[in-house]
Amino acid sequence: MENVYSGYETAPDGTYVETEVGLVRVDSKIGYWVGLRTDTRAGRNAKFIGIWTARDGEKFVDPSRWVFDKAEALKLAEFHEQIAIWDCQNGVEIYV
Repeated sequence: MENVYSGYETAPDGTYVETEVGLVRVDSKIGYWVGLRTDTRAGRNAKFIGIWTARDGEKFVDPSRWVFDKAEALKLAEFHEQIAIWDCQNGVEIYV
């Protein structure tokens, strides 16, 4: 199956939903993905998992949320102590 990965180690950077068959990639052409802290209700209940490799090579696996508005995404990222958000339309990270 295309865009299905067996685990975090095999999945490239992106956003996923965890299913019985593995991680299924979720792509959006608008909005922003924001990582969430796992010690919050939003983080514990998140339906999406974001995998991202920072410029220094450190790999992050975080519960994630999709947000339409950039200002809201940046505010949410700051609250959840994130380094960056993902800009879906332009395919780039935006450092907070």
